[in-house]
Amino acid sequence: MSNNQKRIDQLKLEMQVAVDEFNKIQEKIKELVVARDSFKMKAFSCSERLKELEGQEEVGTLNTEVVN
Repeated sequence: MSNNQKRIDQLKLEMQVAVDEFNKIQEKIKELVVARDSFKMKAFSCSERLKELEGQEEVGTLNTEVVN
């Protein structure tokens, strides 16, 4: 086997390893994006629910003050 062929084989192997690692990272990025979006939606949902509940408390307090 010539030196050139050895070098070609080595470069092909390195390239395949790089492509495999790249693909693993791309998959992880996709997973993280899904998780990020899920947490963003959860935080928004909690925020909206808090506004609702805080609004009800204010209304309850106002009603109590009016009744007294």
